[in-house]
Amino acid sequence: MEVTLLNANGNSTGRTAITDATGFYFFDELRPGTYGVAETDPDGFLDGLDTAGTLGGAAHNPGDLIDAVKVVSGDDGLNYNFGEILAAGISGHVYEDVNNNGHRDAGEPGISGVELTLLDAAGNPTTHTTVTDATGYYSFEDLMPGTYGVAEAQPQPYRDGLDSQGTAGGTAINPGDKIVGAVLNPGTFGKNYDFGEVRPASISGYVYLRLDEDCTRDPTNRSCRA
Repeated sequence: MEVTLLNANGNSTGRTAITDATGFYFFDELRPGTYGVAETDPDGFLDGLDTAGTLGGAAHNPGDLIDAVKVVSGDDGLNYNFGEILAAGISGHVYEDVNNNGHRDAGEPGISGVELTLLDAAGNPTTHTTVTDATGYYSFEDLMPGTYGVAEAQPQPYRDGLDSQGTAGGTAINPGDKIVGAVLNPGTFGKNYDFGEVRPASISGYVYLRLDEDCTRDPTNRSCRA
């Protein structure tokens, strides 16, 4: 992870450090003055709580920034620490549930172009939306740990089938195009939050006036009300 040394105005001094295998970084040979340090979040992590160390200063939470550190001759400022949180995520498919059993079986095709909305712990929509890809797959990544859900915009011409909760628990609301209550702990990626869809079917026939006794409908018979 890269850490940048800042001057009293919060601008980069041009000096950077890379944390070692233990997460430790170090800036030495500093002249007396006021400094800060800023962090670049490593991949797969989200901004946690940062703390100012032994020489004081101000940790900006959120912000990945600790500034206003006053250094005098001979000082060693320790424990200017950046806390990180493993990101969470949730994913699944929208698919044609051919046998309408609520599970995606081998060969059941995905449905592309379907919009999904991420829900908060109360089941309310967030500002995060996504669209299924060519295989029907969708995902929400880089989430702060917490409780989430997913809602689907019903694709046409399909009808609402059976939805199913995935590996992080929760409840599929059937009917409803909604799955709620998935608990995503740090580093948890909930899979198989799937929305099954079914194609509409039809049935038809005639009501007609039977003019003979052969029990068949022929051109001489006229439609009638029962």
